[in-house]
Amino acid sequence: PGGRGLVVEVSSSLCRVDVAGRVLLCGLRGVLSAAESGVTHVVAVGDEVIVHDDGHGQGVVEAVLPRRSVLARPDVFHSHLKQIIAANVDQLLIVASWREPPLWPELIDRYLIGAERNGLAPIICVNKVDLAADLSECQAVLDAYVCAGYRVIYASARTGYGVDALRAMLQGRGTALAGLSGVGKSSLLAAVQ
Repeated sequence: PGGRGLVVEVSSSLCRVDVAGRVLLCGLRGVLSAAESGVTHVVAVGDEVIVHDDGHGQGVVEAVLPRRSVLARPDVFHSHLKQIIAANVDQLLIVASWREPPLWPELIDRYLIGAERNGLAPIICVNKVDLAADLSECQAVLDAYVCAGYRVIYASARTGYGVDALRAMLQGRGTALAGLSGVGKSSLLAAVQ
């Protein structure tokens, strides 16, 4: 038995695949190799795969179905390969914080370049705006991004400010999140849900 599933977690040689609501711990079929695919890990979160289910909560990924999009970067150790971060996503949610840690525009720029290179629609979300003296202070700093046509959301996971707007932008779309540790990615996701 088996069928089509969605990769929901990846480690070095194993992955978890959701097959009709049942999550299987899966190994990879030997024919799936980095040399053939051009990537360091042949499966990524978001991949649709064909699995063989052993009936005891484990399985084997037999094939990776064609991807409609990828978020990838050059592999650190193997320059001829790419490291796929996520597959089959529509947009990249770039989460920064106003303070704690402070806003880092250069990192936002790097993420924007990555989104453009991978054909993903970027969204910039500045969290913790409740720590600003005034929202206009945040808006003035991010105005260049707005003028360049990027979608910018000001939010506070703590107070709920901007959470409805963020939820609307995420609804029905596959989204990858990027941002420094401590900017509130998990808190924002919890608030959205």
